[in-house]
Amino acid sequence: MAPTFLITGAGRGIGLSFVKALLTRDNTAFIFAGVRNIATATELQTIAKADNRVVMFPLDLDDEGSIQSAARVVASRTPSLSVLINNAGFAPEKTTPAASVPSGDFLQAFRTNTLGPILLTQALLPLLEKSGGLVVNVSSLLGSIQVNPGRQVAYAVSKAGLNMATTIFQKQNKDKNVTFVAAHPGTVATDMRPDLRQPGAMPHITAEESAQGILQNIVFSGNVAALGGRFITWDGKDMPW
Repeated sequence: MAPTFLITGAGRGIGLSFVKALLTRDNTAFIFAGVRNIATATELQTIAKADNRVVMFPLDLDDEGSIQSAARVVASRTPSLSVLINNAGFAPEKTTPAASVPSGDFLQAFRTNTLGPILLTQALLPLLEKSGGLVVNVSSLLGSIQVNPGRQVAYAVSKAGLNMATTIFQKQNKDKNVTFVAAHPGTVATDMRPDLRQPGAMPHITAEESAQGILQNIVFSGNVAALGGRFITWDGKDMPW
């Protein structure tokens, strides 16, 4: 059966780049492209109108009803799901010291970056089991206890939680032939990191390079099962937990 994909946060940045890259593959059956606000995802709207393999739908990871609705959309179009890429994210604070970050930032980061992907994975797991599917949780080096240089505590804690969920889902679903991988997308110039678009910015990659790297080194690596329960960078290296 031709592979099917669901991408969260598909309206811009890395998520939109995943959609574009997957459309270049002739055997792609469906790309379910979830976005928080369809009205603002104008480029994705254009792509979906031009190619009926793209199924665009509203998906708010902070809303359990929206997550369940997304699962119904997928189930109405396909009997199984090959790949779920939990890409959508929220970065509340950039430079605020940990001692000053308000509780609301922690709660919002956890809801969007940790709990949302977990609930979506739960809702889609029956479809993933039917295909021996793959779940890629887009994390961050800031979620690595060893690598984080000491910044963005709310975002970092939420991504560390997503990493833990990745390992637990992998251990509990080995017999069901579903693989779970955490992915570091690289330092990417997106709307979440506008500073990287300024002159003299630190070394970084484009959203296109990040998406292509994750697809090449994880999704289409040729030995996905061997990556289960690991934290892999966009260019195929192991990231310390």
